Amino acid sequence: MKANLTIANPKCPPTRLPLPYLVNSVAISDDARRVIAGTYYYPYYNTTEPETHGVFGTYGVNWESGKRLWADEYFGCQGVFAVAISADGTVAAAGGLYTDQPAYQGLLRAYDAANGKKLLDYPGIVAAGPGSGRPQRVSCVALSADGKVLAALADKVYVFVRDGGDFPVQPSAVITFDDAFSENSLPTAVAVHSSGNWLAACDKGGNVCLAMIASGQVQQPVYRWRAPQVPINRSDPSSPTGPIIFLSIAISKEAESFVAGGNDYVYYFTLQQMRQQKTPVTCYDTWEHIAPPPPTNAVAPKTPPQNVRWVAISGNGSLITTVVNRYRGGEKNGALLALRNANGRFALAWEQQLPRNPNSTSIDTDGTYVAACDGYPFGTPGAFYSFGADGTLRWTYHTENMNWPIVISGNGEGIAAGGDDGMLYSFNPWFGGLNVVIGS
Repeated sequence: MKANLTIANPKCPPTRLPLPYLVNSVAISDDARRVIAGTYYYPYYNTTEPETHGVFGTYGVNWESGKRLWADEYFGCQGVFAVAISADGTVAAAGGLYTDQPAYQGLLRAYDAANGKKLLDYPGIVAAGPGSGRPQRVSCVALSADGKVLAALADKVYVFVRDGGDFPVQPSAVITFDDAFSENSLPTAVAVHSSGNWLAACDKGGNVCLAMIASGQVQQPVYRWRAPQVPINRSDPSSPTGPIIFLSIAISKEAESFVAGGNDYVYYFTLQQMRQQKTPVTCYDTWEHIAPPPPTNAVAPKTPPQNVRWVAISGNGSLITTVVNRYRGGEKNGALLALRNANGRFALAWEQQLPRNPNSTSIDTDGTYVAACDGYPFGTPGAFYSFGADGTLRWTYHTENMNWPIVISGNGEGIAAGGDDGMLYSFNPWFGGLNVVIGS
């Protein structure tokens, strides 16, 4: 398989890759100059298909011109699942799966975002032995604003802190607990505060943790809160309960607050309260807003629903957005919700119904623009959306396949997005024109 990253162009029709690569993750610098994207494939919809082997890659692109700045391609398994770029545009990172032979080895690399020079190529995320253990895929990477702190998730939370030059060859710290943030309760998302002084992460077992960083090291203690268990079937009063499966976390750039989302819930935290009381400040329950009617002849779920797929937060923490799947009981619709945070209390600011399952959302630093994307399942149409801060739809861009990532630059001047059609897209928040060229 060839890993050519196809980039959409306003002057000619977008070109699909001949092979089913996914652009699963994109990132954009605060000034909208640099974009990072990666190619990935896993046979989610054909479990009898063997592991995918081919040439995958991480790519740096100039957002304004569409020129490819650099490419880091390798022959491996599954490819690049997650990317990040520092707010100042100097450092990029990529995570995924490198190989499954002789054992599963995760991919974790960092780069000079201007030219692709490697600052880290960490080989230490591996299964216990040949052919054993679950794939050690790096599923999320995050950077501080200056690119000095890198956090990555696989079976644990790996933290690297550099003091100029390359990152250290070994992690500065590894965060795990006996019953959380481990291979038995996989971490799912991590975010690093712009200052690099702290990070927050969440996992599939209902845990949220906060770690302080000083002098190049993660400080002790690491603060943890575990959400109460919730009904697996909220339409059934006698339903058994299970842990919240947190899927997304986002930190405000200019404040000391963050949000975590999973199941039907969005939790809001402050640095102070998490350190002093190890609890969130407030919670918004999307089920209570508009509870979906129980589907006819539905099979009772075995695990809690994973309705809240993504969360985003403005720079000062006053605006939060989330995308919610199966919002009114349908399998292929959803909603984008905007929440206003006033003194630690959530209020619904507005909502936009979306025709398909939404997958991610983003807000610029000032909270001027909101973006979202949707589509499900693989092989069916999707779309990208841009909204004003008041929920007014500015534009929609339709695609032939579902879409997962969309991000707005901190200054609100650029949007980068990726699709399961194998394409990297570039937009302006205020109008839907793409402005990069086809690349290979």
